[in-house]
Amino acid sequence: MRRGRIPELGLFLLGYQMIQKIGVTNIPPVTLSAIIIQVAIYLQFLVVPRLCLSGASIWSDGEYLRLVVPAIRHTHDLHLYYNMVSLAWKGLVLERRVGSVKFLLTLIVLTVMSSTAYVGLALLGSDLLGDPSLMRQCAIGFSGVLFAMKVVNNQYQQDGNARTSYFGFLIPMKYAVWVELVVIQIVVPNSSFMGHLGGIVAGLIYVKGPINGLLSLLPMSSSSSILPSTPATLLLTVCQSCLHFGLVPHLPPLSGCLPTRQHMTAHLTRVSTSQIQSMFAAPFHHLSVFHLVINLFSFWMKSRKLETKLGVLRYSAAVILSVLGTSIAYISLGRLWMEWSGSTDHLPHCVVGLSGPLFALKVITIKNSDSLDLTLLFELAELAILVEKNSRFYHFSGLVTGVFILCFSKRFSGHSWSSAGQRLGRLGTGENHQPNWTRSWGYAGQNGDTYTESSQNVQDYEMEEALERSRQTHESEQYGRSYTPSAPPEEEVGRFPDMVRARPPIYPYGIAPPPPGPGYRIDSSHSRSLTDDELRRRRLERFS
Repeated sequence: MRRGRIPELGLFLLGYQMIQKIGVTNIPPVTLSAIIIQVAIYLQFLVVPRLCLSGASIWSDGEYLRLVVPAIRHTHDLHLYYNMVSLAWKGLVLERRVGSVKFLLTLIVLTVMSSTAYVGLALLGSDLLGDPSLMRQCAIGFSGVLFAMKVVNNQYQQDGNARTSYFGFLIPMKYAVWVELVVIQIVVPNSSFMGHLGGIVAGLIYVKGPINGLLSLLPMSSSSSILPSTPATLLLTVCQSCLHFGLVPHLPPLSGCLPTRQHMTAHLTRVSTSQIQSMFAAPFHHLSVFHLVINLFSFWMKSRKLETKLGVLRYSAAVILSVLGTSIAYISLGRLWMEWSGSTDHLPHCVVGLSGPLFALKVITIKNSDSLDLTLLFELAELAILVEKNSRFYHFSGLVTGVFILCFSKRFSGHSWSSAGQRLGRLGTGENHQPNWTRSWGYAGQNGDTYTESSQNVQDYEMEEALERSRQTHESEQYGRSYTPSAPPEEEVGRFPDMVRARPPIYPYGIAPPPPGPGYRIDSSHSRSLTDDELRRRRLERFS
């Protein structure tokens, strides 16, 4: 399969590891973003220069962009799979330990340092070994940074004697990175030895030098993050910007006007697939950069509340339904009104932009507003756009879509309980009345005995009285009874030979325990100070 066109086996394995083994929600944000970016670059969703890390290109030609770009490119799907799984596990530990901000800075610093160390090793190797070809060797991939992260993770290990297993051998963690360097070179001979060694050198410089100390002085807590609290909003904003400026491969820039009126007034039998696609792509087209900025600002005002309130999945579903629903509503309602009235005055020549779907999101935002805040004031003020006649029908379609989404979500996700609960057992009066102690706990508002402060006081008093009776019964049984202890067992003749001078104790762990209390029948010849009725009464009082 050709890379960048069809997902290959390594990508399916990566998806399986991320979802089943690691868990996407468990991966910290910076680590997850780094993985998504590198996968998108491999699939050519994001276009970067096709550069490799070469000592000659950087040292002689001064192409310093090669210090960063080759690290986020990969040769094939399995190369990407192993590196991204390793990044997920290492980032899971390191980012949680140091915080997202420091981890992001650490990742950038280690990327540049590992590439710089690679150039230094190439220079040193070409001089010492007399082999100029080392300066022309090319390397790509994130493995050098991963080796540096392994060194940093080992530095943060609390237990200095921690060991890890390699092929059944326990190796100290501080030596594990060197063993891994040798093992990978043996298993994968084509891997870049200088790239991996450069990562180790960069990691050692980072933990032993002043860089780690300088980053620790920054006023950042372990829970801080430079990522926004609405990552889906940021991702959608970036995607829309890329569509507008033509940064998506194999897609022209989605800018300018579309003849939406011509498409909608065409005869149904003459509507082509390209016209349908053009109508559904109209929300992503914008007339100018100013038009794009206005819509993205409105989108951000709504999304910063909706994503926090609804969560990423429900918010993403709301955005998708708003875009698709507004297009369907505009086409359907516009066509129906045209057939009924015989006029096309409500259909402007060109209707593009996110303003229609934003009106659908406006309805959802107003519904999820709990108080009169800045967002709600902005949404109410934005309704003034309906005065503009040219795109009024488009915005009205968005309002209809928003109401439909609210009704749809309430119908399929709103659950209500028919009653407040039901007691267990039989209900009634008289002899068949359910005892209090058989009723289930945790049901509020049931029909029957209601909770009051006086009833709680009565229950507390009864509990204290029962505990006092139990304490008195225990003391009387321990100290107020007279009983006849049983005699110790007689010695058996011939049990202990003459050579044994001292008889072994019957109870080797201490003195003999006291005999059972008089409440238990030991023998018919032993006397008891309590009658059976008195014993039964005391047992009932003690365990009531």
